[in-house]
Amino acid sequence: MEVEVEIQKENVTKMKQLQMQSGMNMADFAKSMGVPYRTMQKWCNGTQPCREYILRLIAYKLKYDELKERVHEE
Repeated sequence: MEVEVEIQKENVTKMKQLQMQSGMNMADFAKSMGVPYRTMQKWCNGTQPCREYILRLIAYKLKYDELKERVHEE
């Protein structure tokens, strides 16, 4: 049980870091990820667990969007 709580705390921290990395507010971040605002809010405040694979998908999408933007700049 304690391990699950620690994992959830780490996931909350990771989600907040991803949102900050994006440079978007939470509403825009949720919309860009195709996630309802309330769900994103619950993930970020820890009231609803966010699975590890979701974090990986969001990190992947952020990286993809960043690379896509760089290609269009060139």
